[in-house]
Amino acid sequence: MANTYTWDFPALDAHVEHTDAQDPANTETNVVYNVHYRYTASVTVDGEDYTATSIGTQSLDVEDLSTFSAFADLTASVVEGWVEAAMGAETVQMMKDGLDGTLLSTITPTTITLTLPA
Repeated sequence: MANTYTWDFPALDAHVEHTDAQDPANTETNVVYNVHYRYTASVTVDGEDYTATSIGTQSLDVEDLSTFSAFADLTASVVEGWVEAAMGAETVQMMKDGLDGTLLSTITPTTITLTLPA
């Protein structure tokens, strides 16, 4: 089973104005410091679609704004790069592994809940 993974960023928390810790200091507006995400794994098996989603937030380091990206120029791809860099490859892989396990147990359950016969 080949799962597909997608990021969705429903909200970004930003400082209205932020000055970094550099010398000389950089001051920018609408500085994103926290990303709300949904990371979804999906697969189609025998014509049926299955999904599993992890929801969370990821804080970003904003103490160096020398490569600042203006809010109006942000894309999902840019934010994805920030989130994955902040999390690290190992954490992203752990999330994938967890979603894979959830999909597998949904597609091929090992337990079920039954009720007593009437």
